[in-house]
Amino acid sequence: MNETLETMRKEINALDETIKQALKRRFELSESIGKYKQKHNMPVLDASREKEILDAIDDTSIRNIYAVILRESKARQTSE
Repeated sequence: MNETLETMRKEINALDETIKQALKRRFELSESIGKYKQKHNMPVLDASREKEILDAIDDTSIRNIYAVILRESKARQTSE
C-alpha cells in the first residue's frame, strides 16, 4: 500500500463527513419516531428492536459505538 499519511487522512475526513451526515439523519428519524410513539402512547424503549440491532453487529467496537447511538436516539425520542 503506497498511500501517504495525507491521502489516508483525507479518506478518513471524507468518511467522517459521511458518518456525521448519516447520524444527523438517523437522529432526525429518531425524533420523528419519538413523536409517533408519543402520539400512539407507545414506550420509548423497544428492547426487542434494540437487541435486534445490536445482535446484528459482530464487531465489539462497533457494537459499543452503536450502544451510544441507541442511547442518544432514545434521549431524542423523549425530548420535545
